[in-house]
Amino acid sequence: MDDHAYTGEMTKLRQDRSVETRRRIIEAARELFHADGFDATSADAIAERAGVAKGTVFLHAGSKERLLLMAYEAEVVETATRALAAVDPAQPLARALHGVFAHFFALYERDLPLARRFVKEQVVLPHQENPLAPVTLDFVARLAELIARRQSAGELHPEVDPALAAQISFALYYGVLVGWLSGWIPDTKTRDRMLSGSLALHWA
Repeated sequence: MDDHAYTGEMTKLRQDRSVETRRRIIEAARELFHADGFDATSADAIAERAGVAKGTVFLHAGSKERLLLMAYEAEVVETATRALAAVDPAQPLARALHGVFAHFFALYERDLPLARRFVKEQVVLPHQENPLAPVTLDFVARLAELIARRQSAGELHPEVDPALAAQISFALYYGVLVGWLSGWIPDTKTRDRMLSGSLALHWA
């Protein structure tokens, strides 16, 4: 094996180990956050569960808050894919979008205290530092594709901008989500009624 090939193989091995270490850290954090809560989970505990040094945790995540976002990333991506795949083409668009966002409500209902902290960090973290920013942008783009398909089928006025409409629909959902998690919206029935009404009004 020549030096170039050897160097390339060693680089790949280091990259593979780094990816596996990152995966173990995120999985350990996810398990501990759900089991013990965000505040009660220490970087030391995450490092011990992942089998790495404490410094390695911060090397891959930067902070515990950022690690929380990373811990939710796979679930958010999976939820978005499942929600969009479940859309019924026969449903009016506002109802279909409500169904998409309902999948995310179900995700956060599994652990409300952790969801509150997760959404709080999403709101306050600068966009360029948020590891979920690309995931959110991709989701909104996929909503725009859904809206564009409905437009092509004649359900929407041809002058509707699908990208802008997707952003507004997502903003309506996110406003209701924050209101619900913060307690301004008192229960799930009110939450669902507010989102349904907001989307219906927007798409009327």
